[in-house]
Amino acid sequence: MSWRVLWRRLMFRNFRAYAGYVLIFSVAVTIFYLFQTLSTGLGSASAIQRRDYLTDVIGVMRGIVFVFALFFVAYFHRLLLLGESRALGLLGTFGMSRHTRRGLVLWESILLGTAGLTLGLALGLLLEPLFLLAAGVFLRLPWRLAYEFRPQLLLLTALAFAVLVLLEGGISAELAVRRWPRQLLSASRAVEEVRQPSRVRAILGLILLAAAYLLAAVIHPRILERYTEEQAEVGWLGLWLLLTPIILLLTLLGSYWLLAEGLRLLLRHRLVAPGSRAESLLARARLGARLRAHAGSGAIIAGLLAFVVTDTCMLIGVQAQVLRSTLLLNPVVVQITHPENDEAAIDAEAQRIASSLSEAGFGPVQAVRLRLVLGATPLLPFDEDGLAHFGHPRGGWYTDRIKGVNIIAHSAYTHLIGAIEVAHPSLTGIFPAVPELQPGQAFAIRTRFEEERRGWNDPAVQWLSVGRTFNVLGYDVFRVAPEEVTPDELARAPLLEVTLVGRASTAGLPTNMAAGFVNQTFLVVDDATFSALETSVREFDPESIYSFTGLFYPRWRDSQAVLMRLLPDYPVRMTSELNVQPLPLIYAEQYREFGVLLFTLSAIALLFLFASGAVIHFKVSERLESDVRQVTALRRVGATKWHVRGIFVREAAVLLLAPFLLGMVHSAVALIDWVSMLDMEAVFDRNFDIWGFTYRTFLGMALGIGLVVAVYGGAVIYRYAGRIWDRSGPAARGW
Repeated sequence: MSWRVLWRRLMFRNFRAYAGYVLIFSVAVTIFYLFQTLSTGLGSASAIQRRDYLTDVIGVMRGIVFVFALFFVAYFHRLLLLGESRALGLLGTFGMSRHTRRGLVLWESILLGTAGLTLGLALGLLLEPLFLLAAGVFLRLPWRLAYEFRPQLLLLTALAFAVLVLLEGGISAELAVRRWPRQLLSASRAVEEVRQPSRVRAILGLILLAAAYLLAAVIHPRILERYTEEQAEVGWLGLWLLLTPIILLLTLLGSYWLLAEGLRLLLRHRLVAPGSRAESLLARARLGARLRAHAGSGAIIAGLLAFVVTDTCMLIGVQAQVLRSTLLLNPVVVQITHPENDEAAIDAEAQRIASSLSEAGFGPVQAVRLRLVLGATPLLPFDEDGLAHFGHPRGGWYTDRIKGVNIIAHSAYTHLIGAIEVAHPSLTGIFPAVPELQPGQAFAIRTRFEEERRGWNDPAVQWLSVGRTFNVLGYDVFRVAPEEVTPDELARAPLLEVTLVGRASTAGLPTNMAAGFVNQTFLVVDDATFSALETSVREFDPESIYSFTGLFYPRWRDSQAVLMRLLPDYPVRMTSELNVQPLPLIYAEQYREFGVLLFTLSAIALLFLFASGAVIHFKVSERLESDVRQVTALRRVGATKWHVRGIFVREAAVLLLAPFLLGMVHSAVALIDWVSMLDMEAVFDRNFDIWGFTYRTFLGMALGIGLVVAVYGGAVIYRYAGRIWDRSGPAARGW
């Protein structure tokens, strides 16, 4: 019988452990291959906007999957070799050479890798059609991803993981060769040696973790805030970037010392099994040895868990905010404009789109026509130079000397907001209600109110004081340079004197942001005043009037495919043609950008879930023969099955829950850092409770993952303890 045949029989004796290794490897191969096909399918599609972004994201995620696979494959093979160390040492004493031992370990790695690679590629080919269908539904693609067999993707996946197998197998074989047979025979016993935990390292681990958490939760976001306040200080950005790897290093090192020393120090006096002194000593010895042996992998697993949970919560939170901001800044479902305000062309296009939507079952379609006068409010009097002193020397306008405003009729505003709230019930109450106005009165609405932290007392908005009377120039002066506006033009420009009777702020826009408005202040006036102003402006400068037609209809999110057929050139916009701004396509684009991240991250989470299950099984059953001997000795001194089961339950609880709890704490601190930095930005709706939303997501994920770990770990422990009790003596049949 050859060494290889003997080793293969030994592998079948521990079939469950080897099957777990092959399962994790095959899951990693399957996920890698499926995302290869998704990336290729998206890259070959011609109807998707910014497909390069999506394919790049998937490419990055494929790399992360490969890194995850590298860690878990190397870690699991190390555990397998640790369990095989006695067999390798025994074979060495029977004459196995170093060269044969190296070849045997490498052969085992290639055999397991080939099995995992074959199974993974087979699963990938079987699941590819269903995966592409699910990806199209999840990402809300307007077309169906076509299934196409691509042998080059199979070859690329096989080559990537073959290199991984050879690299890991070669390193493992070299490490096994460097150890003498006597060292291999005693390897499984050496890890059971319980050394005294170091108080110094335990305290240092707590200090490092506290320092990392302090830097992440307090210092890190404050540095970014300082950089945003002082844009010229690039050094603050460099310091912020430098702190990130420092925080990661402190967290990993602190986690290792906390698990290897601090937890053992705490459990030495508190976590002992009930019963006789022998059982207590055994429980302490086993748990101390296991904690010390698995501290490094526990710290890494806690970090990987924190990565998955934190990134998922961040992406869900950002996606919720971005999608809400998309509604706030583009509330008109389909907005149709023309560069020259050709209302006949606008109406014809609106009729075409509305008819197609109604035929597709998206009626009734409500059409709202709106006209705005783009004007300005000078805060300083004019002089003989016209508007020259309103211009900044570097170009543009002094925003503290002249303010842009959009003038709208009261009835048009009320009609528009009513249509918006019907199409978007979630935006009800976002836009302020305007009371009835008399001639000469105006109501100011400040959109995307960036000064809400300081309120209306901020100098930038004091010109909107209630009761103040000011002039409004019916001329879009921001289209030209200040020095190009002559005094004669100013004298002929329509001028409206209004008194402000009310003001309010809103996080949204009453028209789509794509309209290109630079004016964030809307002045609502009575219908008669607006009609007279519009007539004067049309005679003086027709380009200062902005006209559009908005279409509103229910179930607009589902109309993406219809609009893609109606607007094949979207998002290309021609300056001499109609400009159609469809919210369903804008919304779908934003959804896809974050949806592809969540979709790929869910695959990594799936890989992590399978790997965690294998970790649980390996950690529990890696020393089967040693556990049988120890339980046999305990039964000889009178230990009952409840005492023995208590030892395994406590040991598993610490080994499994310690990295889980540590990873959850890492995630919570990382989310505090992220939310603090996000809260500094003024781009999102501040009425959106990002803190509550993020931590509800975090708690949901923590409870879900904790439940899976507890249920699966409990089932594994129960079965394993039963096997140990049955093999340790004939009196255990009642387990």
